[in-house]
Amino acid sequence: MTHKRSIAALFIGIAMLALIVSFSHTPLRKAWWGYLNNYASEYYVQQMMAFNARRDLNLPDNAVLFYGDSLVQSLAVQAAAQRAVNYGIGQAGTRDVARQLKDHLNIGKAAAVVIAVGVNDVIRGNAHHVLPAYQSALMSIPESVPVVISNILPVEEALLHQTNLNNAIQQLNQQLQKLCSTRARLTCLDAGQSLKDSEGNLASQYHTGDGLHLNAQGNAIWLSQLETSIAKVSSSREQDKNDIRDKQSL
Repeated sequence: MTHKRSIAALFIGIAMLALIVSFSHTPLRKAWWGYLNNYASEYYVQQMMAFNARRDLNLPDNAVLFYGDSLVQSLAVQAAAQRAVNYGIGQAGTRDVARQLKDHLNIGKAAAVVIAVGVNDVIRGNAHHVLPAYQSALMSIPESVPVVISNILPVEEALLHQTNLNNAIQQLNQQLQKLCSTRARLTCLDAGQSLKDSEGNLASQYHTGDGLHLNAQGNAIWLSQLETSIAKVSSSREQDKNDIRDKQSL
């Protein structure tokens, strides 16, 4: 009996050693941590979407709604619009934002909607998700509500250890610009032009050091341009409301 236990213990020890050795193999380790990271990210996004759906039920009239990823989530949106609600979710992609907009019931009460998302799709190799997801998202926003699409901001490719990201971003932004030109209620903001360096990367003085997230200086530039775009579309909507009231009083 003791002999059998010793053999079993030996096999268990060999199996554990093999497992440890296998995890020292870089591709397997990367695959495992990649799986855990994706699972944790998806869980976090789902939890935040549920949280934001509850907030939507308490939405005040004439608020400016911000949808996007961590770039939006960390943004002090009240600097761009006094009555603003931040629905940004870190790790979110364009499909996540489209699902959020579909689930939110009070978007028609908004003064405007701002959407800024897509860089996570590009980094993950899912650039093909972006345009269809934007088109789906817009279908959930009533025609009476103006929309500001803030184009995908550039990144510093060397820090993200990837190439051709900014080329993909530029191509997607051209598609978004074309989409905006098809509808009068859509406005495209290309703040990235003010944030990139001579090589088309996100300039080092505007990000936190990770090549992706904006620092205080970068956010200040983005917020200033958002404020201008929001003020423009909000005044246009207010004028449309006045015109409707004038016609109804005739």
